[in-house]
Amino acid sequence: MDPLTFRSWVLLALVVVVACFINAPQTLPVTKRLRLPLDLVTIPLLAVIIGLATTSISWADVGNGIAGSQNVQPYAILVLLLALAWVCVSLDMTGFLSMIALAVVKRGGRSGRRFFLVIFALSFVFTLATNIDVAVLTLTPVTVYFTEAMQLSPYAFLLGEFFGSNISSMIFFMGNLNNIIVAEAYGMNFATYAAWMVLPALGSAAVTGAALLLQFRRTIPRHIELPDVNPRAALKEPRAAWVGTFLLMGMTVALAVSSFFAVSVWIVSLPFGVAACIVDVARDLWSSPPALDNKGPLPLPRRIARRMPITWEVLTRLPYPVFPFTLCMFVIVQALTTHGWTPRLAWLLTQLCPDPTAAVFSIGFLSALASVVFNNIPATVLFVNALRSPEFVADDTTLRAAYLALAIGSDLGAHLTVPAGMAGLLWSSLARAKGVRFDGLRFVRAGIWTFPVSVASACAILAAELAVMGD
Repeated sequence: MDPLTFRSWVLLALVVVVACFINAPQTLPVTKRLRLPLDLVTIPLLAVIIGLATTSISWADVGNGIAGSQNVQPYAILVLLLALAWVCVSLDMTGFLSMIALAVVKRGGRSGRRFFLVIFALSFVFTLATNIDVAVLTLTPVTVYFTEAMQLSPYAFLLGEFFGSNISSMIFFMGNLNNIIVAEAYGMNFATYAAWMVLPALGSAAVTGAALLLQFRRTIPRHIELPDVNPRAALKEPRAAWVGTFLLMGMTVALAVSSFFAVSVWIVSLPFGVAACIVDVARDLWSSPPALDNKGPLPLPRRIARRMPITWEVLTRLPYPVFPFTLCMFVIVQALTTHGWTPRLAWLLTQLCPDPTAAVFSIGFLSALASVVFNNIPATVLFVNALRSPEFVADDTTLRAAYLALAIGSDLGAHLTVPAGMAGLLWSSLARAKGVRFDGLRFVRAGIWTFPVSVASACAILAAELAVMGD
């Protein structure tokens, strides 16, 4: 390993600062009226700029971080995310997903515990069919609506909704961005990845659901009165819903098939995203334009929004903060490799992973805790680089165990703090918009009881799978 230099320590200091502001965003007063937010969007970009100015990050790091290497291509992952987000948001706007959610939740009956389990199970299945971001986007308002209508404390039900979605996102690599990074890095196809992850996810879901019921047994009432709702009223455009469902299912099948032929995910997903965009534009153009008032010319954005409301609404709901955050964190993680920190992490992981079982539990919990500090996307990239480093020495079964455990840990780290996962930030902001503040220490106190059992149960099942079928 190369020795650490002054630039190495400057870079480490930047990483610590980034981690602090990701978990505790602040605002910096620039002028009396202008305030600069220091959060997950701006602070990684500022860190890259400072790193370039201090030469602790080179332009080669920027290029390599964005272009990627050895099967991990940041641009390909982001194209997939954008295409999947467009298809899913467009489908959600038809009201189809809300209709399904309302219809299922109504079957919760008059038992408070059964209602909780229905929310948890619905979130799990919903994420399987879409991905965690779409599940959170659709189910969080539904959960808040029902708990408010029944005058229930929303925290147990919101936590069940988020945890159910988050655990389910482990099963398919489209479910969460970190899964894609892990699967691409190890070269796992769709079927192989899902085959290893389905049992750990099911086991973790069962244990987590039971733990939440036990934890919130005093706040979940035995009997409830469900409000009278008509799920079909939520369906706004049946024809568009059929088209959106076809595109979503088509993309899922295409990604599954392409993974057997080493075709990059962006090549497969982009046509479906473009098709969904064309369909939305056509829906806007074929609809009659809204009546305009005579109060003078409107600004261009408002004119576009009035003439093309569907396309504009999709554009406003895309997860833009993920893109600069992810690209900048890829660059920072690449610089950590350049300046000697990643090889040292790889050496440490070698000591902690003498066999597959040790690898599963060590990397499962370490990556979960690293996600709490850094957010799960950069933590996943950091561990992937360490596992691919020459300093990480392990046999094939232990290496496979390490990658699969990384997928578990980077997903389930979001059970301890909100900023540990991008979906957690979306979930928290949606709940806050509905008047329910569930973040910070309140979330930590709620999640700290289930976090260990969620990770431990998933890791235990994965270790058992590897013991039986690992060779």
